[in-house]
Amino acid sequence: MEKHGGGWTVIQRRVTSDNIDFYRSWEEYRVGFGNRSLSFWIGLDNMYSITNTANYELNIEYMECYENTTKEARYP
Repeated sequence: MEKHGGGWTVIQRRVTSDNIDFYRSWEEYRVGFGNRSLSFWIGLDNMYSITNTANYELNIEYMECYENTTKEARYP
């Protein structure tokens, strides 16, 4: 959350040591689930509440890809 000047909100975290199941219902993705100190999804309703008042950027960090590589993406 410190990259690119900080101020980022984490909307999803998946920790490999945490066995939380991300195969969920629409309702669970709408309201959110998990433990914010481990794996979690913030929820579509919460995301909408945070982002509906202004323009924001999306920054994706440490997305694991094939062959043990990681990628980042930033969308202004």
